[in-house]
Amino acid sequence: MGRFFRGDGRNRSASILPKPFLPVANRVNLKRAEHRRRLEDSNLAGAIVIPERSAFGSYYELGETVFSMRGAGVAKAREDILRVGQAIQKRLANTGRGTA
Repeated sequence: MGRFFRGDGRNRSASILPKPFLPVANRVNLKRAEHRRRLEDSNLAGAIVIPERSAFGSYYELGETVFSMRGAGVAKAREDILRVGQAIQKRLANTGRGTA
């Protein structure tokens, strides 16, 4: 049994099970050598790569969502978000069968 802190600062015991995770590399620019090197790291193996997109930088400032915006490149940003959602659903389905 492992020990961990609850949000209220108290300890409680619980079994520590590995949790499934999905690495996501966000704001990637493959033209930059630094970004390409980081993607080679074993911690990012199988990562979903989300390219740098202007829509992701401006939606909050505009008070909109990427799905309500119009303009060049917005469709690609929407596709990126949907791709992450699909990858999460696939990972959860695989976790249910005992493979993460």
